[in-house]
Amino acid sequence: MEQSTVYNGVLTRLDGRWTLELQWVDLDNAGHRIVLPHKVVEAIRSALERVIDQSNREGARKAAQTRKEAGMIPFQKTDQLTG
Repeated sequence: MEQSTVYNGVLTRLDGRWTLELQWVDLDNAGHRIVLPHKVVEAIRSALERVIDQSNREGARKAAQTRKEAGMIPFQKTDQLTG
């Protein structure tokens, strides 16, 4: 049997500022509660966006490579197609 800790979080935004309240009970049955301030939540959000952007770029590169290998014509701007 595995032991695990479940974290419960409540994300709130008030007047443009974020806070994240986390609560959990550890394996010794002690309860914990912390509130992450706006700067910490913003840093997490920013890191998440960077990871997603990087993943999207990598996926787009792989898709373009797949199209190229299949012999498909690369994307062109519409004004280039009409001449």
